[in-house]
Amino acid sequence: MKRTRAAIAAILLIGTLGLAACARQGSGTAGKPGAAGTGTAAQGSAPAGEPRTGGVLRVALNSEPPTLDYQYTTAGLTKKVAWHIYETLFTLGKNYEVVSMLAEKADVSSDGKTYTITLRRDVPFHNGKIMTAEDVVASLERWAQLAPSGRALFANVESLTAPDPHTVVFRLKEPYSSLLPALASTDQAPAIMPREIAEAAGKDPVKEIVGTGPYRLAEWKKDQYIRLVRFDRYAARPEPAEGLGGKKVAYLDEIRFLPVKDPTVRADGVQTGEYDVADIIPADQYERLKDNPELQVVIEKPFRWVVGVFNTVKPPFNDVRVRQAALAAVNPAEVMAAAIGPQEFWRLDPGLQFQEQVYHSTAGAEYYNQNSPEKARRLLQEAGYAGQPVILLTTKDYDYMYKAALVTKSHLEAAGFKVDLQVYDWPSLVERRARKDAWDMFFTGILFSADPSQIPFIGARGAWPGWWTSERVQHLMKEFNAATDTAQRKAVFDRIQQAFYEEAPMIKYGDAFEQVVLSRKVQGYVNRFDIAFWNVWKTE
Repeated sequence: MKRTRAAIAAILLIGTLGLAACARQGSGTAGKPGAAGTGTAAQGSAPAGEPRTGGVLRVALNSEPPTLDYQYTTAGLTKKVAWHIYETLFTLGKNYEVVSMLAEKADVSSDGKTYTITLRRDVPFHNGKIMTAEDVVASLERWAQLAPSGRALFANVESLTAPDPHTVVFRLKEPYSSLLPALASTDQAPAIMPREIAEAAGKDPVKEIVGTGPYRLAEWKKDQYIRLVRFDRYAARPEPAEGLGGKKVAYLDEIRFLPVKDPTVRADGVQTGEYDVADIIPADQYERLKDNPELQVVIEKPFRWVVGVFNTVKPPFNDVRVRQAALAAVNPAEVMAAAIGPQEFWRLDPGLQFQEQVYHSTAGAEYYNQNSPEKARRLLQEAGYAGQPVILLTTKDYDYMYKAALVTKSHLEAAGFKVDLQVYDWPSLVERRARKDAWDMFFTGILFSADPSQIPFIGARGAWPGWWTSERVQHLMKEFNAATDTAQRKAVFDRIQQAFYEEAPMIKYGDAFEQVVLSRKVQGYVNRFDIAFWNVWKTE
């Protein structure tokens, strides 16, 4: 079978042509104490002298992950810890392009229906086993049962085989230009683990956290800390580190992640030396932190959307008219101002891809930022809404989610909804939102996706919380994934976004940016659109 590297290069470019602009968009760094920067995939603290091996990095998180099984959940807290433990076949480079990680290379057939992936050799898992193609196949088959992007990919897979210990082969029913971006996904990632662990877990969380990454899990004391230690046998790539790819070095003896719910306590703890890093610090603390010579402040942009997700299988939001009523009722500017704070940290935009990305769209903008309680009341009357309470789930673990819920509650009540606002810690909310009868709307953030095929609710086929299904969107996604021309894909994605707004499975309020606060003793930090601590060390 004829294969060509040029064909694979063309496919990789489809989803990334506009992303270099995304990386260039922010020009600042945290290169000196007190400097504030707009973080991108290649920014962070400038090295001060030679890297130093040793020490413990104490990272204050806003809460505790619900699990460390990287395949099992889209929860951002899981990713922050788990991507130090697990790796994927491919990952994202400094401009969010697809690059190899556990794969050595990939070749695609001339008809675009066969992908042959050659694996790196002699890569050990944390349990001492050497990775083989059988581990990869078992891991990806499990991921296909759990993750929306995995289900979307495997719906088009005729077979996935391991013809030898160092090769896996995808044979597709139709060309699928989103295959490699899917295998590079960083949210609910296609993490590679030992075959026996993947097969034993199936659709349940894994019982053993074993990956190939530069750090391994040593201890998890619930509600106290997660302790990762250096994996001494880690097999690093030879290329220079760029983005999430290239060489990873575990300079630190240990990374300790601690749940600290109060953002002020997290930030102040870095100033006092109790913590080295404080994650997810609200924007309203930026002014008091940015000029402190003992600190580094990094602004991550773009980062996430703020959203309110409807339960589309339970009354009243199973009626699209009621969902459209809620969409019309809200004032996104008021929600974003309350949830995020200073306007430097948010913007209004209808796009399901960020402005910096090639697939950014304004389709459906007529449904965005309506701020029309009158229209909402009319739609509720048409739908026969009888005043039954709608249950809103939120959490104080994420300050922006809680504040967004408070303002949305007032907007919905002004339009005629009766609202029951329920507040949980984040792990409890994640558990509760899995119950189809337990809620009507929940608040969350949807993180940067390098390719539209990775937007979780689009590829979910009704499996993502909220359980939105759309034959119209699934048909369009097939068109999108089969297209090999960027302009054609863009035109199809415009239609997908239009359908999203007409069917209204959720409210997108706006784009939000985050800040991370670090001690100036932390060196080598690079903002990879979320916190990551390989290639990071501490000075004396």
